[in-house]
Amino acid sequence: MLTLREVENKDFVPLAEFMARGFPDTRVKGEPYTTKEFWFSLFDYWWASNPAWTEQFPRGWVLENESELVGFLGNIPIKILLHGKKTIAAVANSWYVCSNLYTIGQSHTCYLSQCRIRFFRSCCINPYTNSPLLRTIRKCRR
Repeated sequence: MLTLREVENKDFVPLAEFMARGFPDTRVKGEPYTTKEFWFSLFDYWWASNPAWTEQFPRGWVLENESELVGFLGNIPIKILLHGKKTIAAVANSWYVCSNLYTIGQSHTCYLSQCRIRFFRSCCINPYTNSPLLRTIRKCRR
């Protein structure tokens, strides 16, 4: 059975291993995405070292099949100035689902998107009005 939950501290090692396997041919400045260390450095940059992140802000969501990690959607807070006021916005990133779930992936894509929008509304955070995530949600609602 597939379940969706927020990323927790205990997920960092399995999540880094999962993401490293998911991007076998991708490189950033010559460095492969295929190492746990690369993903650990991103997790630190996105959350622990990010001045906009707090414990109340979800790091993202993991999709599990039984106890196996099969999907991830990252959530990075950023400080922005919106209509002259300082606020926090969220950026979706590193959306990845195992290829064996692609046949049912659209429904999970919509579910991940809707979870994220519910989080925004509960915290009074406004997502960008024309982000790729919102375009996906609009397609799902049709």
